Amino acid sequence: MRKLFTSWMITFISFVISIVSFTCLFIKNEIAVIIALSVFCFLLLAIVVFVIFKISRYLQLTKIPFIVNANFTTYETSCDGSRINLQTYRNIQCKQLAMTSYDYGFKWSGPVYPQISSKLQEIGEITKNPPEKPDFVKLNFKHPIFYNENIIANFQADIDDSDGQSEPFIGIRVNYPTQIIHFRVTLQHKNASFNKPARILRRKIQNEVGNLNFDKIDSVQFNLDTKTYEYHLTNPKVGYFYRLEWEK
Repeated sequence: MRKLFTSWMITFISFVISIVSFTCLFIKNEIAVIIALSVFCFLLLAIVVFVIFKISRYLQLTKIPFIVNANFTTYETSCDGSRINLQTYRNIQCKQLAMTSYDYGFKWSGPVYPQISSKLQEIGEITKNPPEKPDFVKLNFKHPIFYNENIIANFQADIDDSDGQSEPFIGIRVNYPTQIIHFRVTLQHKNASFNKPARILRRKIQNEVGNLNFDKIDSVQFNLDTKTYEYHLTNPKVGYFYRLEWEK
């Protein structure tokens, strides 16, 4: 807190107090009290505004508006494989003065655009970008959250994949510190003979132009009983795409 009060501010406050005190010697007591109280209130308000400004500047300089404590993503096909339900729950911790919404980035690989909804937030503006960039949907909070408060953000997509043009993967872009990523893929349409393992892949977000290859960092077996792939990734490195990819 000592750094919040610069020398010029202390000098200014001392100067004002000295002038007011000297002036009050020549004024009636009642008026002097009113003037002194007014100056005190003004200086107190000025200090509060100054402290809020300094804190806001500090939070902006950190360049981390929030952190993701946990990310849970589920992908589930219908029994005939024609429809897909994609859901994500993210535990977000605010690292700025206040947040009223969260921009969720996504990209669907099929030709039919998904129907987007949320169980916890109101769906705001949807921004569609070129294929090389993610689309964004604004999830508007029902009430603002403040510094160090947490909120669960929910994104849902109901997808028509009757033409079978979608690509067999789900992924997440880690732009901010994240403690855990949980992938769960349920393929209801697969028969009992399917047992191919899935791959866990990673590549840098800011890759050199033309170098968009993913590196394999792990694999996960298909659970025949539940028809699922399930994988936990703890403390992923910031600045990477992470993907769970399976054989279609």
